[in-house]
Amino acid sequence: MSKYSETATTVRNQACLVAALSELGYKAEVHADGAALVGYEGRERPERAQVIIRRVEIGPASNDIGFVRRPDGTFGAVLSEYDRGIGFDEKWLGRVHQAYKEQQTLVDAKAKGYIFRGREVVQTPAGPQVRYRHHAARLPRAGGVAHHDRVGRSGLPLCKIPRVGLRNTEHRQCQSRELCHKRVRRAR
Repeated sequence: MSKYSETATTVRNQACLVAALSELGYKAEVHADGAALVGYEGRERPERAQVIIRRVEIGPASNDIGFVRRPDGTFGAVLSEYDRGIGFDEKWLGRVHQAYKEQQTLVDAKAKGYIFRGREVVQTPAGPQVRYRHHAARLPRAGGVAHHDRVGRSGLPLCKIPRVGLRNTEHRQCQSRELCHKRVRRAR
């Protein structure tokens, strides 16, 4: 039997964790009160976890991998020595954490009213970087007319607020309602 050990993570949101594991190709089970992890022999172990990747998802000689809720609200990764040796180590946890942060970014942006437009991976000197494209949702004004109700050739909304202090009062492109209004307030 391999010995299990717990590794601290910064993961707090269970739904984002499950979505991240799914994105990486693992079907995770969620247990509110926690469930026993199963060893490679098929016997239950004393270790318990709230989010579990069963050994059939990993490999026939593997043990279950679990994420247990800690008292501070974060999840700790519960991994066996054997599984760490076959690639479920700190590097794998880094990929899980990256996928988790991506899911968390999408949830946070949606909560703030942004609409997801796409994802791209950009090569930088520091390595690959994931960038998400969002645009502001159409927010209604008092009269029921959306602030950004015209769309330009680029697909971005055209702002209806004229350029302040300029003769040209044509609509200008802006990517967010808040940015546009901040510029108008400063100009006054």
